[in-house]
Amino acid sequence: MARVVRTSIYTCCLVVVSALFSAHAAPPSTHADLAVVDKAALQRDLANLGAPITSQRSLSRHLSAGITESPLGRLSQPALRRFLASLQFNENGLTTFRYTELEAELTPTQIYQVLALFGQQHQTPKLKHARRVTPLDDELMGGSIPGVQPANFMCQHDQYSPIDSPSQCGGHHNYRCASPGTCSPSQEQICTNNC
Repeated sequence: MARVVRTSIYTCCLVVVSALFSAHAAPPSTHADLAVVDKAALQRDLANLGAPITSQRSLSRHLSAGITESPLGRLSQPALRRFLASLQFNENGLTTFRYTELEAELTPTQIYQVLALFGQQHQTPKLKHARRVTPLDDELMGGSIPGVQPANFMCQHDQYSPIDSPSQCGGHHNYRCASPGTCSPSQEQICTNNC
């Protein structure tokens, strides 16, 4: 029974990913490019499905359990307040977050852990000014970790998506979710594919 459920979830994700890709992007030039984009989109969708924080309510539950055990506890109190105040959610999950506090105070590995709470760990390489301390930090920023692609991976707006919608690489840097399906310019924020 569990195998049937997993197969159904996987099939469902593939259908959703294919529909999203065909609705929002021109097809890449080769089948290999399409396979890479589909795999990256599937990894993002699965991360989003497994995220413990997908709404304001689940965020409140997470915070009430104690911040000291959370990756969010690594942020200073002022940075944590600004980061939490920037979070926007819809029925799909996190749509917008402010990245400057993460970039200023955390290493890429710590950023990955924070963003994984929201299913947005693939955004880690976009925070280019984060202080690298370990080889894992370098791997994360280089995009060689499964589910985390390089910051410039398939991000050309003119080739893959209109400027006001999330790109195939997982959202827009320096944009916020202004309304469903529309990212608008906004410094120090990231508009995710959940918009």
